[in-house]
Amino acid sequence: MLVRQVEEELLHRLKTGQYIPGEKLPSIREMCGEFGCSYVIAFRAVQSLKQSGCLETFKGSGTFVARDVQKRLKKKLLAYIFDKSGTTQLNLHDSLRYTCFQRMIREAGYMDLALQEDESFSPDELDNLAGTLITLRTPQIEELIARRIPCVFISSLGNPYGFPSVIPDFYQGSCDVMRHMLRCGYCDIRCVTIDSEEFNQGSFVPRVQAYRDVLKERGFPIRCPLEWDIRKPETRRKLREIMSEPHPPDSFFVPNDKLAVEVVQVLGEMGFRVPEDIGVAGLENMEFLYTPGLPLTSASFDNLALVREACSLLLKWIEHPAQEPPQNRTIPMSLIERKSTVKQQL
Repeated sequence: MLVRQVEEELLHRLKTGQYIPGEKLPSIREMCGEFGCSYVIAFRAVQSLKQSGCLETFKGSGTFVARDVQKRLKKKLLAYIFDKSGTTQLNLHDSLRYTCFQRMIREAGYMDLALQEDESFSPDELDNLAGTLITLRTPQIEELIARRIPCVFISSLGNPYGFPSVIPDFYQGSCDVMRHMLRCGYCDIRCVTIDSEEFNQGSFVPRVQAYRDVLKERGFPIRCPLEWDIRKPETRRKLREIMSEPHPPDSFFVPNDKLAVEVVQVLGEMGFRVPEDIGVAGLENMEFLYTPGLPLTSASFDNLALVREACSLLLKWIEHPAQEPPQNRTIPMSLIERKSTVKQQL
């Protein structure tokens, strides 16, 4: 069994009165035999419930059900919904975010739950769900809306549901990257944006607007952004056409590092070297995606500051449900100059 499964079974027993307030629980070793799990799994499940205040341990006596357990169990679950990105594990960014989320909500007396985008809440979890922190659009959103469960988004792909969101200041970060590229001597910069047929472009609007505004203020030509989806043959064809023009661009601003890595890959297949033949800059500082030997110029943000702000909004909303939902917030981004843009600075 997994930690979550053991924790859910213990919670079920607490809620249904199989374990009553003040009752002593079986020992960890006894739980191992009953649940068919390892000592570590049973220990972590008990520790999680202790941190939420449902259980308490007295040295030399054992672990007991808290006297106010029913009060603590009422709507005391907060969930973190994340993009599995082709794996069953949290990526580096989400792992840092979830650890911060977990620490903050446990200090506030809540229990935590991490859920992948395609996983579903159990009926018991939904009944006890007080709020969610969401990193992307999820099929479960309709159920959350129907139940009027507070949700705060930290998704870089936009938030089409009208929930409050806390995101990096993509306009400011994009402006900083664009100005850096111009200082490096690039004068014909093309922008690559997300494919509008495949994704919601909401959060890309300020990024593309920053591209246009910076070029306009400096008097440089503004080209129509290339919509990018590496899975579509026409995407590669359009890039080949751009690079075959009599005067091809000398650089690309790709305001998302995942897309930027794909652009670098396709340019390499076409025989173009970065940065020797063409410069490329991204956004969001997704270092775990970078090609070895070619770190991207990008703009980063403080993941922990983002989650702290989002958790603060979520907790205040839960505690004061009659008030208007919180307003959207942004956190600043910081330019990181790297090898992918190395022209001599002016």
